[in-house]
Amino acid sequence: METECGTVIEFLEHNKALEQSPDYQKIILEVDNEVYRQFALERIQQEEKFLAEHGDYEEPDYEAEFGEEPSTSDAEPVVYDDRIARYVKYLSKRSNRIKEAKRLLEEYPDEAIHAAQLFFQLGSCHWLWAMKKMILKEKYGIIWYAPSEVYPDDCYD
Repeated sequence: METECGTVIEFLEHNKALEQSPDYQKIILEVDNEVYRQFALERIQQEEKFLAEHGDYEEPDYEAEFGEEPSTSDAEPVVYDDRIARYVKYLSKRSNRIKEAKRLLEEYPDEAIHAAQLFFQLGSCHWLWAMKKMILKEKYGIIWYAPSEVYPDDCYD
């Protein structure tokens, strides 16, 4: 299949070679973290704008309503229980999700994916890929092809 700049096979080979590059390996974790941080910050800003215009429900005090918050930093795997379900319900409110995202960004600056995950929805991958592509190109001069470019016949959320 031909595209504007080359074939899908060329894009795939380019990305495979890039991923094996030592220089790419040094920066990719930092780039991905920057992508997730920007995504989370943009979503926080959008949610705050929505709250300013439309308001929010009365915020419960999490500990008073549900008990101690489940820790997001425990090394052991989380087992699904009622506390997790209540925590998810707590985060369903915009103001609580914003508060939690800000806390995660502050406490875990090198793991912004945790804050970003609070805002993932259908189509988020396209925003993330576009931002990654832009950062790699502008900051490092690296050309990277998103999965939607490498596999144009596949559908992504």
